[in-house]
Amino acid sequence: MFDFLKIDDDFWDFPFYRGKPAMPKFGWLILAVVVFVEMIMIFGLIDLIPIPLYLLPKEIVAILPCIIFLLALAYACRGKLGLFFKVPTFNDVKIIIIFYILSSIYAFAMIFVLEFLGIPMAKNSAEAALHSIFPFITDIIIKLISLLEEELFKVSLLLILMAVIYYFTKDKKISVWVGVFLNLIIFGLCHLSAYNGNIIQCILVIGLGSFFDLFVYLKTKNIINSWIVHVMYDYLFTAVGFLLGLQLL
Repeated sequence: MFDFLKIDDDFWDFPFYRGKPAMPKFGWLILAVVVFVEMIMIFGLIDLIPIPLYLLPKEIVAILPCIIFLLALAYACRGKLGLFFKVPTFNDVKIIIIFYILSSIYAFAMIFVLEFLGIPMAKNSAEAALHSIFPFITDIIIKLISLLEEELFKVSLLLILMAVIYYFTKDKKISVWVGVFLNLIIFGLCHLSAYNGNIIQCILVIGLGSFFDLFVYLKTKNIINSWIVHVMYDYLFTAVGFLLGLQLL
C-alpha cells in the first residue's frame, strides 16, 4: 500500500524544480508570466489584459489559453514535452481508476457534510455561460481542452512553487508537499468568481478535491493521466449527481 502511494523517485523526479534538467531563467519567466495571466483570466480580470479578444472567434478565445500554455511549456522545456506527456501504461490505468473513485467519494462526502451543516452549494456560472455559447459537440471539445488547460496550469504552478521552496529549503519533500498544498489552495481560490465567492466550497470541494487528479500526476509524472481523471470526474461524477438530483459542480 505504501509503495503504491510513494511518489519519491530519484530516477524519474519532477522536472526542473531542482535544476534536473536545468530550465533557462527566461523559460521560468515565460512560465511564470503565463501562469500569472491565467490567474488574471480565471479571477475575471480579463479586462486588464490589453488584447482585443472580442475580435477573435469565440471558439479561438475559448481554447487560446490552452494553446498559450502548451507553447510556453514547450519553450520552457526546450521542446522536450515527453517530460510531461506520455502514453498511459496499464499500471497508469489502474491508478486512474482508483483515484477517480477516491475523488468521487471525497466530493460526495464533502458536499454531504457541507449541506448537512447548512452551507449552500453554488452553481458554476462559468459552466452555464459556456453551455449557452456553444452547441453540444463543440461544447464537449472545448470543455476537454479547458480541462487540459487546468491541468497545465496546476502542474506549471506546482513546478514554480516547488522551485521557489526548494531554493530556500534545499529539502525535496518540503518543496513537494508544501508546493502541493499551496497549489490546491490557489487552484480552489481561482474558482471564486465562477462560484459566486463561495470560498468554503472553492477550497474544500474544488481545491482540496483536486488533490486526487494532481496526485495522479505526482505518481506517474504524466499530465495525460491527471487530465483523464479530471475528465472522468467532471463528466461521470456530474452525470451521477444529475441522476441523483444533486448540483455537484
